[in-house]
Amino acid sequence: MLHGPLEGVRGELSALETGVTLVELRLDAIPELHADSRALRELIAAAPVPVLATCRPQREGGLWTGAEEDRLALLVAASVAGASWIDVEADALASLGPLLPGTRLVVSRHPVGLEGAASERPAQIARLLDSLDHPRAEVAKLALPCEDARDALTLLRLSSRRQVPTIAIGMGFRGVATRLLGPSAGAPWTYAVAPGAEVLAPGQLSPDALRSVSSEARAWFGVLGAPVTHSRSPHLMNAVFERLGLQAAYTWLETEDPRGLLAEADLDPRWRGFSVTIPHKSALLEGVELAPEAAAAGALNTLVRSEDGWRGHNTDGLAVGVLLRARLGQDLSGLRVALLGNGGAARAAAAVLSAAGAEVEVYARSEERGRPFAEEFGLAWGGLLGTLPLASQGPRVILNATSVGMTPAEDASPVRDEVFGPGQIAYDLVYTPPETRFLREAAARGATRVSGVEHFLAQARAQLSLFWGDRAGALPDLDDPWWLEAARLV
Repeated sequence: MLHGPLEGVRGELSALETGVTLVELRLDAIPELHADSRALRELIAAAPVPVLATCRPQREGGLWTGAEEDRLALLVAASVAGASWIDVEADALASLGPLLPGTRLVVSRHPVGLEGAASERPAQIARLLDSLDHPRAEVAKLALPCEDARDALTLLRLSSRRQVPTIAIGMGFRGVATRLLGPSAGAPWTYAVAPGAEVLAPGQLSPDALRSVSSEARAWFGVLGAPVTHSRSPHLMNAVFERLGLQAAYTWLETEDPRGLLAEADLDPRWRGFSVTIPHKSALLEGVELAPEAAAAGALNTLVRSEDGWRGHNTDGLAVGVLLRARLGQDLSGLRVALLGNGGAARAAAAVLSAAGAEVEVYARSEERGRPFAEEFGLAWGGLLGTLPLASQGPRVILNATSVGMTPAEDASPVRDEVFGPGQIAYDLVYTPPETRFLREAAARGATRVSGVEHFLAQARAQLSLFWGDRAGALPDLDDPWWLEAARLV
């Protein structure tokens, strides 16, 4: 999608990346072309790929403020100037003049949103899609604000069943799955923002981000959470799928209603598995068959579709055990650990450490939640985060299972730097940013570190084994730099 000052658009056209097969000119956002047919013709002729011309009115979220007849005349002029495609709104189609023979037509709608309860939205979306049916339409397009990723799943499911090729876009970050998975759901193309250009439509991604996702995907995966903008899982998993030659794709799914989203996923067999992050690791336990490690933790971070439904697993605890044993060179029996937090990740760590015989004290932001958590797992209640003992009296391992220090929050640590010292292990589950204040202060005081990046990769490798079984064995060892590059953590 190109827009802005004419000279800037010319520069963006000349710098289009390899792999871009169609370019949209947003004529409503290029004022210099509104009364200059020669400049319009020259711009379209300069495009190295076919051009889709759009002139969006304000009533549909565009920038055009002039007369409606002038707007439609500009679209006809774009057809005469050589545009391969014209995008016209469904309510303006009857007023659109004749196009040059061979010009193809996209019929679109851009409603402001949906109304009513979440359970009513699939029927509303179906009606909106049906309203795009027209004999002249070669492609239909519906762009709709998504309140929740569940709406994105509905858009993908319903649009893929239509006879007319349909582009269904969920606007905003919560609709990003439609941009990533649209081509594998039957959309003839998806929309990206030109590199370095201002984002005109919320949730737009770069061509590079979209290029990494298979348009032939037959199996879909995603990360459920709120928020999930920080997650590197889609970058990593799509790179893995490409390396293994799998027809699969992975996306962000930001949702406040994980059970509702899972119910929508039940209707579409292409959804094969999910990673689960804050704050949903305990919310999805009911009605899901639990693997032993997830049952012991009372939390899950992975869901895999089975013949009988969804099966919940927890790879966080597995990663904690593997990485700590590797650092210590011994088992965990008798190891003194300060476990910070009481959420889903802390539950996984508590279950593994307790089963291994470690001596664990729980520290949390509130006693109201932290003490019952400790009692549930038979662990000692240490106190509030600020009361963790100084290094000389402290535990061997300090494991941060809180979200303190996570991007985009303030640079912060859950504990004072005086708690760290030589001989200790500082283990952080936060991996964005890769270098947290918790880890920096631990290193400055001589402690050994286990980073959130190491943990993220270890648990992700275990998830991949659950998703793909033996195929994941073909991946590099976790100490290979390929993993960091794939997850875009370098």
